[in-house]
Amino acid sequence: MSRESKGPRWPEEPEEDTWPAFEESPPRRSQQRYRARAGDYEAYDWEAEGEQLRPRRRVRRRWEREEEDLREMDSEEQDLLVTNGAEEAAWWRERAEEETRRKQRRGRGPSWLWFLAGCSVAILLLLLGIALAILAALRSVTGSSPLPVLGPTTSTYTQTDEQTIPVSNLQQLRVSSQIGSVDILTDANLSVPELTIVKRTKAGGQAEADEEFKRIGVQVQPGLTSLQVTATLPQSESLNGPNDSVDLRFRLPAQVNQGTAPFQLNVELAVGDVHIQGLSGVLVVKNEAGNITVERATLTSGSNLRTVNGQVTFNGALDTRTVAGARPLFEIHSEVGQLNITLPASTPVLLDAYVNSGKIVSAFPIQVSLNAGSATYYGPLVPGSGPQPTALLRLDVGTGAINLHSA
Repeated sequence: MSRESKGPRWPEEPEEDTWPAFEESPPRRSQQRYRARAGDYEAYDWEAEGEQLRPRRRVRRRWEREEEDLREMDSEEQDLLVTNGAEEAAWWRERAEEETRRKQRRGRGPSWLWFLAGCSVAILLLLLGIALAILAALRSVTGSSPLPVLGPTTSTYTQTDEQTIPVSNLQQLRVSSQIGSVDILTDANLSVPELTIVKRTKAGGQAEADEEFKRIGVQVQPGLTSLQVTATLPQSESLNGPNDSVDLRFRLPAQVNQGTAPFQLNVELAVGDVHIQGLSGVLVVKNEAGNITVERATLTSGSNLRTVNGQVTFNGALDTRTVAGARPLFEIHSEVGQLNITLPASTPVLLDAYVNSGKIVSAFPIQVSLNAGSATYYGPLVPGSGPQPTALLRLDVGTGAINLHSA
């Protein structure tokens, strides 16, 4: 007998090609339960075209048995069955959501790892900023970049100008500059001062350097007995710092040391070294970053050699004579650096030496007091050499050392 002659397997059986999907066939009353236990019916999904009838028939018969069981239950048992199915489904849903959240947390990583990563990035940026600042400072002092990647390839160009200043009786010299060196020495063969100006710049070519030299200003203002020289630099637009500097070299007649009044020298420099040789008088030198060297000189009362970051070297004498009843005073200071002072062994001066953090090393027989890293001394430079001196030599260092030498 053919399949068609047997008739339908149950009333309202649809044609095989139009059988509804499994999830649409269960009766309404038991639909929630079947959905809660959907895993029981996954094995009955169609696998091949020739095996559709038998699996579907088993599923239909199982539904019928479930319907009969439901009809035999009273209403309370049916409600309890539906409730249990809903609770079971809710429990599985909560587990699935918790598992999803756990995977997301694992993907993001612990919060402390993100905090640590942020701190590391901040520290790296801070170190990078410090490194750039150091490189810029080195560039401003040395005139060249430690790293070629910080700018295009450039070369150093110089322009030299020599001048004779028509001042025959020079008694006062004032110098102001930003970046560069200042050299001052005396020459017995000169009758008037001579000045050599050396401009330096970093440029990509000679034409560019010539344009930059025009922007570097040096003003020379002579007077009857005075000379004032001021060097100014254009504002730097380079990442590596200033590209320009000016060196000022003075040669003064030796008779500047033989005037009736002490020669007056005033030098103010931002970055660079100052070198003075063979000059006597009231020497006032202030430097922000650089060394100060004074040799074969005699300081008159009111002299002050001061640098913020650098070393001061003095090798000469002090004019300790009292003038108009005033007590002679000499001051030498370095905020960060060393003082190297060489004086004649018989210098009659009262020494006031102080190092906030460092030491005092002396060739003179003085008793230095130490206290929590600082060193001090107040008393005659040569103890027991005679009456209490009236002249005062004040040596002061923030961090560094004072080295006293006997000539």
